[in-house]
Amino acid sequence: MTMQEIENLRAELQSAETARHAAFIGEVFGTAPACESDRVTAKERRDFWALDIGTSGAFMVRKADGAIFGIKGYGTPDYRKGIAYLGGIDGATLLTYRHKRGPFRTDMKPVATPANA
Repeated sequence: MTMQEIENLRAELQSAETARHAAFIGEVFGTAPACESDRVTAKERRDFWALDIGTSGAFMVRKADGAIFGIKGYGTPDYRKGIAYLGGIDGATLLTYRHKRGPFRTDMKPVATPANA
């Protein structure tokens, strides 16, 4: 997993979020007022990359193998909400998982470390 792959996914998410926002604004107001969609940012953490939309956390990408998870809260990955592996999903599809309640992949377990092995 490289920084370029994370940046590509971030750019795809930004494009999908901008399209979603424009469609919503067009539905509500008919014409698009001068407001922007939320920015998608990628932040490096110790074991994960955090993909945030606006000021909210959205997804966590595990550095060890590129597994993408939803967020439980406050930057903690929810291992019960495994989505896909990096390179196996595009930004538009990933955005649909932002507020989804399932189904998720259950075969994506935490990486074994001496503490939890």
